[in-house]
Amino acid sequence: MTTSRRTAQLHGTLRIDIPDTWHEDSVTIFSNGATGEEAASVVVKRGYIDPRTTLSMYIDTQLVELAKSLPSFTLTARRDATVANEHAMQMTYTWVVQGSSYSQTQTILRDAPNSVVSIITSSASRAAAAWNKEFEAILDSLVVLNRQ
Repeated sequence: MTTSRRTAQLHGTLRIDIPDTWHEDSVTIFSNGATGEEAASVVVKRGYIDPRTTLSMYIDTQLVELAKSLPSFTLTARRDATVANEHAMQMTYTWVVQGSSYSQTQTILRDAPNSVVSIITSSASRAAAAWNKEFEAILDSLVVLNRQ
């Protein structure tokens, strides 16, 4: 099959030719390098959704999936937010694995009519308050480029 291709650049160090009709679903993880309960991370995910799906509908679906997949999942907050001068929604929740409780906040916004970006901050629940200022600074630095 012969397909028209375009070149995609990844992480500033890689280039690959992919079919023009393919889109990029990406996940980027930044971490403090620690492990276990000392670890903190920021995950940035981009995914495609139906343009008719609202952020609220998208979060409803995410909550169902999280409740199915995370042990002892507990939603602690769901709210509207503004990030990068864009309407966003946030959900904060905890979950437990191997006796350790973790806290995560997902901030979700559209970067195009048919895609969303999720920024997920994560740390041990007992350290969440200490990481909040750092996580807020990271979110405050977000800029949406090349809005489509």
